[in-house]
Amino acid sequence: MESLLARLEGALFSNDACYHAYHVLDAYIIGFSLWQAGHSLPAEEQAAVAERLAQEMSFDEFPRLLKHRDHFTEGPHQGGALVRGAAPGAGGALDGTR
Repeated sequence: MESLLARLEGALFSNDACYHAYHVLDAYIIGFSLWQAGHSLPAEEQAAVAERLAQEMSFDEFPRLLKHRDHFTEGPHQGGALVRGAAPGAGGALDGTR
């Protein structure tokens, strides 16, 4: 934490911007870590979760969620391709914080 705050201060962020930037980065790192943990299930566990969700909810009420699911299961991110890469979007997370 000290090192990150020192880097932000060294980049000439104001005290207020350092405070906010630290918390943006902290939330981004923790949030992505939690997301990755939840999306790193083995294929058979992913299938079981999908089956349980299909039984417990109607995708008729959530058409965008259905489209998102299909993109993940049948599209370019099939098998968690995004999970194996670096965290996307980090470069823009602090835009406008100075």
